[in-house]
Amino acid sequence: MRAETYIYVGTYTAPILFGTGKILEGKGQGIYRYRLDRTSGALEEAGTPYEYVVLTKDEGRSDEHAARHPLMRVPASGRSSR
Repeated sequence: MRAETYIYVGTYTAPILFGTGKILEGKGQGIYRYRLDRTSGALEEAGTPYEYVVLTKDEGRSDEHAARHPLMRVPASGRSSR
């Protein structure tokens, strides 16, 4: 039986003060856990249901996709930030 590989990603939840005086407001929500598929290199958020969808070039530039991923990248979470 093969052991699963997990990757943990921490996010900033508190404001960060840079040496320049700029403040970055932390928008993280704690620590995320992802499952790594060692064959393909794909990551999936552990415990989160997802749907595999193939996007056309136009769909990848749509407002609907921007709601899933503001930087217009894939993979994207199905959760909307709007």
